[in-house]
Amino acid sequence: MSKLILLKPEVTNFIIEKFVGPHAVDKYKNISTEWPNLMKSDVVYEPFSYSDRNLPPVLIEIQHTVDLKFYQPVIQYCLQMIKRYPVLPIVAIIGINNTTRDILEMVGKEDLEVPFAASLPCTSWANCFYLINGGTIRTCLDSSPVEPTVALPHFFLSNKNYHYNRVLDAFGTTCSQFYQELIKARQTLTEDEPSGSSSSSSATSPTTSLPLSFTNFDSLPVVQRKTFKWLFVDLWKKNTLAME
Repeated sequence: MSKLILLKPEVTNFIIEKFVGPHAVDKYKNISTEWPNLMKSDVVYEPFSYSDRNLPPVLIEIQHTVDLKFYQPVIQYCLQMIKRYPVLPIVAIIGINNTTRDILEMVGKEDLEVPFAASLPCTSWANCFYLINGGTIRTCLDSSPVEPTVALPHFFLSNKNYHYNRVLDAFGTTCSQFYQELIKARQTLTEDEPSGSSSSSSATSPTTSLPLSFTNFDSLPVVQRKTFKWLFVDLWKKNTLAME
């Protein structure tokens, strides 16, 4: 969901206006974020036109915990971008949960052009490296109106727990629906057994609690198992789409 918001043209424009400048508005597009080294970043903006090749690419990452472990892949993303573009990239990380002490100790001098972000060292692999989190935007929330580049990370920070709970609810619903379909399949197989089989009648009531063997996924025929694997995927897609 975070990525989808960042791909909207109006969002792209106000990010570009703040980090690159007003002269670059309407000159950027989002591109595929899978790199030749098979790593995949979140969102990358690059200029539309070859004539604007001297404008820097912009990398945006949404990260739960910003720590040194995360710092390394960011450097790798930028090294891949250096191979593609003649200008060093601008990087902005939105940390929606924790920022570790070792990262905070690296914070440099405040950039007056971007007062809602902390600057991190990026010599030789990025033009600028900005960290945006709850602490960096706190004082900027008092302004009226709140500028879009502050409102956006504030939205991500405010919705992190809500979105997490909705994902859990969707997963729980999917598992419950899948379990019910599995019970139905086992009941159908039981009903198809010869009449001399022991407990076929007692297992067909939808309100009866079935023994474990009746709901064991591995006990289904191979063809039916494959069908049920896709059923789970379909249920998950349906329930996650309902979240939007």
